[in-house]
Amino acid sequence: MGQRPYTRRGKLVTAMIFFLTALLHTPLYAQGASNFRIAAIIIDPGHGGRDPGAVSEHVINGRRQRIQEKDITLNASIMLRDMLARTYPGRRILMTREHDVMTSLEERSGIANAIPSGRNEAVIFISIHTNFASNQNIRGFEVWYLNPEYRRTVLDESEFSDSPELRSIMNLLAEEVFTVESIRLAQSMLDSLSAAMGNSIPSRGIKAEEFFVVRHSHMPAVLVELGFISNRDDAILMTSDAGLRRMVDAIHKGIVDFVTAFER
Repeated sequence: MGQRPYTRRGKLVTAMIFFLTALLHTPLYAQGASNFRIAAIIIDPGHGGRDPGAVSEHVINGRRQRIQEKDITLNASIMLRDMLARTYPGRRILMTREHDVMTSLEERSGIANAIPSGRNEAVIFISIHTNFASNQNIRGFEVWYLNPEYRRTVLDESEFSDSPELRSIMNLLAEEVFTVESIRLAQSMLDSLSAAMGNSIPSRGIKAEEFFVVRHSHMPAVLVELGFISNRDDAILMTSDAGLRRMVDAIHKGIVDFVTAFER
C-alpha cells in the first residue's frame, strides 16, 4: 500500500499514496466504483483560424505543399469524434472547435470544465497537435500528461467551504487521481499507436509537461503530438487520408481500452 502512516513530533503523518490506496479499498468507495463511467470525451483540435500552429513546406507527389498544423488536427479530431460517437452512442463526444476558427486556450479548457457530470461520472480531455523541430530528421509521435509536481485547484471553491483544511486535502487527493488516470490514458494511447504504426513512425514515449489546456482542465487530460510536421515522412503520413486514419484508429483504440479499464 505504499508508505504506512507514522508519527513525527506527536503528529500522524500519512503519505498521499497510502491515503489514496486506503480510500480505494474502503467498502463505500468499492460499492460506488463499479458504477463509475466516462460520461463525456472532449476532443481539442489544436490551433485554428488565424493561428495555424506549426507550418512547413514539403515536396509531395511532385509538387510543393504548404502544410499547417491546424488542418491536420481538425481532420484528425473529426475522424476521432465520429469513431467515438459510433462506439459510444449514449455518451457526449464533444469538440472544442469543429471548423477553422480561432479558439483561445482559456475557452478550450473552459469548455471542458463546464461539462456537467454526475456523482460517479468522469470526463476526459484529449488535445490533438503536431510537432515541429528545426532538425528535419527528427520524427515520431508522443503523448503528454501534466507534470505531477504542478499544483492546481481542481475542486470548486464552494466544496467543503466550511472546512478549508479538508478542501485542501480533498483537492490534493483529486489532483493525484487525475494524474494517475492521465498517465494511464497516455500510456494506453501510446501503446495502441506503437502497435498500429509499427515501423511507419517511431514512438517518442509519454512525457510530462505543463501545457495550458492540460493544466487548466479539471479532469484526466492528455496531449498527443501525432508527428513532426517539419519531417517529410511524418508530414506525408499525417496529410494522407489512409495514414491519418491509421493513427486516429490507434488513438481511438487506446481511448476505448482506457475507458473499459476505468469502468471495470
